[in-house]
Amino acid sequence: MTIDRRQLLAGGGLLYLAAPATWAAPTARRTAARSFGLSDVAAMARRLSERPFSPPPQDLPPGLKALDYDGYRRIQFRHDRALWIHDGLKFRAEVFHRGNIFTQKVDLYEVRDGIPRPILYSPDLFQYDPPLKAALPPDFGFAGFRLEAPGTPGMDEIAAFLGASYFRSLGANQRYGLSARGLAIGTGSAAGEEFPLFRAWWIVRPKPEDETITVYGLLDSQSVAGAYEFRITPGTATRFDVSCRLFTRVVLDQVGIAPLTSMYLYGQDTHARFDDFRPEVHDSDGLQMTAGTGQAIWRPLRNPMTVQESAFVDPGVRAFGLMQRETRFDAYEDTEARYDLRPSALVEPAGGWGAGKVHLFELPSGTEAADNIVAFWRPDAPLQPGRVHAFDYRLLWGAPDEGQGTRSRLKIARTHSGRAPEGDGRLFLVDYESQTVADAGRFTGAVRVSAGEAGPVQFTALDGGRRIRASFRFIPPAATAADITLDITGPDGLPNGLVAETWVYRWTA
Repeated sequence: MTIDRRQLLAGGGLLYLAAPATWAAPTARRTAARSFGLSDVAAMARRLSERPFSPPPQDLPPGLKALDYDGYRRIQFRHDRALWIHDGLKFRAEVFHRGNIFTQKVDLYEVRDGIPRPILYSPDLFQYDPPLKAALPPDFGFAGFRLEAPGTPGMDEIAAFLGASYFRSLGANQRYGLSARGLAIGTGSAAGEEFPLFRAWWIVRPKPEDETITVYGLLDSQSVAGAYEFRITPGTATRFDVSCRLFTRVVLDQVGIAPLTSMYLYGQDTHARFDDFRPEVHDSDGLQMTAGTGQAIWRPLRNPMTVQESAFVDPGVRAFGLMQRETRFDAYEDTEARYDLRPSALVEPAGGWGAGKVHLFELPSGTEAADNIVAFWRPDAPLQPGRVHAFDYRLLWGAPDEGQGTRSRLKIARTHSGRAPEGDGRLFLVDYESQTVADAGRFTGAVRVSAGEAGPVQFTALDGGRRIRASFRFIPPAATAADITLDITGPDGLPNGLVAETWVYRWTA
């Protein structure tokens, strides 16, 4: 279930358009008066769901299939062949070559004046080192594509769609980090995970004045077919407005909506497990949630010794996401990976998603090359065949304070833990950043534990009251795991008295 992160966006790429008059693809009935859109892709997805799953072609010549990570990266797209490069538009598109682990053929189309036209493969689009020996047909297809917005301050590439249903984005002056997926199925289940794939994409040619670019995707797998619309607006926080329509082939109860996938190797509280000069190594350091009541929740991530699943019940969740709150360079001291520049990603559901839970999976990992963190929302009711299941949401990529932030006065900055200096148990230190100068003596802390015992909470003001540290001792139980929750109340809090994000932690033996 772990994914090699390096290979999700390796290589180069995009495209030259061969535009025949007809559109050779699974057709949707459409009149000339109506532009191609989500309803057309949804019609294809519905028809796909009514017949057994048939995977797209994955056969590759031996030379392409045998490529390692570095060999695949040496296939470079010719940037002067990018779509719209000479048209004076704010956006460009480039394609990824098939090879290495990216064996699946993905069909690509440009939608111009409302009409989809296929983008045809040609070896002239790429530079090969060493030269490509096998002759490939025009319908060889691509592995995926990426979008660029060279005129946006602090940005060039704004999104990449490559590998199964994976895609990535970032905000201005950031580097790629965590990924999103179209859908998660069976994550953490004994039967194993099913990875849906996008088998076709339609990229809409923007107008010269457009600040947003739209793409449509056709998702498919053994259990489900789906239609997606992504309206992408780059900036300090790059915004994806996503519309998802799902048609299941089976009763689907192990589904994850708006899944995010990231890497957490170690932080300040687990550095001792790794012989590494860097203080911390991670793409994300916590799960952030805003409940339907407005309560803000922060769950620090961990690299556990065994697979851990946490579920957060909230039928009206306003937002959830994987955040990279630690953005100081000296927290990582890594001049190459620059984890301090990795984006956060926040999901904001649109409309009523109904009853469900936010799930977090943490997998053991010994390498920063593997994604071991997954977060998504799962409906309580299984998805049923024979009907459309609609999920719309906004996905924000950028700084950790973008989007639905906490309304609390105190926001969690970092968590420390270690053996208690005196007596049994462990000492937990939770640091909060204050929006104003805070008086530590006016706060009250309450710790709840599912097992074990917790001592009283003590508060210390740091940095002249701009930072508040809450500390308490935890006596582990005989059990192998316990959930710990810390609430802080005080004056000028929310109606429930809370003045800080609720800190939630999973302790494991």
